[in-house]
Amino acid sequence: MSLWTIFALCLSSYLVYIRSQRYRRLQDLQTTFSRWKESSTEITPLMAQKLVLQPLLYDMPFLGRLGAQVALFKTYGISTISQLLLKTGELTVKSHMSKRVTDTAILISSVVACPLYRSIDGEDTNDPRSAIALARVNWLHGRYRISNDDMLYTLSLFVLEPMRLIAKFDWRPYSPEEQECMYIIWQEIGRRMGIQDIPETLEDLMAWSGKYENQHMVPSESSRRLAELAINHISQRVPNILGLPYVAKSLFISLLDERLRVAMMLPEQPRAVIIIVGLITTLRAWIIRHCCLPRRNPSGYIVIDNPPSSVGPDGLTRWYTVVRQHNPWYFPAPTGWRKSVSKLKIMMGLEDPEHYPGPPFKCEGYRLEELGPLRYEADGHTEVLAAAEAMYGAKIPSPWARQT
Repeated sequence: MSLWTIFALCLSSYLVYIRSQRYRRLQDLQTTFSRWKESSTEITPLMAQKLVLQPLLYDMPFLGRLGAQVALFKTYGISTISQLLLKTGELTVKSHMSKRVTDTAILISSVVACPLYRSIDGEDTNDPRSAIALARVNWLHGRYRISNDDMLYTLSLFVLEPMRLIAKFDWRPYSPEEQECMYIIWQEIGRRMGIQDIPETLEDLMAWSGKYENQHMVPSESSRRLAELAINHISQRVPNILGLPYVAKSLFISLLDERLRVAMMLPEQPRAVIIIVGLITTLRAWIIRHCCLPRRNPSGYIVIDNPPSSVGPDGLTRWYTVVRQHNPWYFPAPTGWRKSVSKLKIMMGLEDPEHYPGPPFKCEGYRLEELGPLRYEADGHTEVLAAAEAMYGAKIPSPWARQT
């Protein structure tokens, strides 16, 4: 037997093994879903959450997170939303925008990925993060006058946009079972937010969202200005060499649907850019589908079990972000050899000292009830935790409780 024959057999065996493992989680999910349906059991938000954590944290985490960011960006295409956001001033200051993006990612991740209920299978989770995060979101929204339709439209985007982006660019789309579970979770979140007239099915939500866009996603100066601020923020996270910031802007705009691009008065992108994006994402999807074993560890903005934390001078536990971003909000300041490496990078011009983890970026960590605009950081804690206890169904346990 020749070496080429042995190589071909080994490669074929490897690819077959990858194929058998790559869809294993999806097959298990579909089996569980079918069993619940056959037993005439209603798929509850708790059941749905158990299932969707697989695609969210293991199968398609990157484009799922990117889809949530695009969903947030897409709300800027509605003039009533963009006018309100500009009025708050939170997105017109560079540091405020980066903090808002980080805070939003932490809050949404905590709501969706942490247990929605205090008890799972009769056991207390002792994890009230979902309730605290959602109570904080509700408290922050209560500072502004937001219409129910704008709230419902935003909710619809967090359901639909990740699905759209994943179906278009990832190694597989959400299955019908995953889509239904995702909708059940966000429907429950919407109820807890007090949003009225939430459609009963995913199909009805898609129809409602599309109709709302047809009526309200029209060109406006506020949408254009907000889009430029957000895109400039994205491009600043790319090294300013070889025109990379311009490339980053162009690539991001190419991800947007045509109606949104027109509403934000953004330039039409060269055909070559769209082709490049298609080639890159197609190649990435092919490699993941056929050559990569399934992810063994979860990937997300937050850690579900045993999140990294520290105790501050006030005796309160604070939590760290787990991925250092361009603006390292809530990322611990390097110590030991990591500190030496960071200083060396700064000396070599490989790291910007203005974006070094430290007090300006709250390196001591965050607490969920404090997230949001800096002017509200010290406000609403009592109200938020009281509302969280009502959702959680018990006293907030340590270390999430605000007591020393």
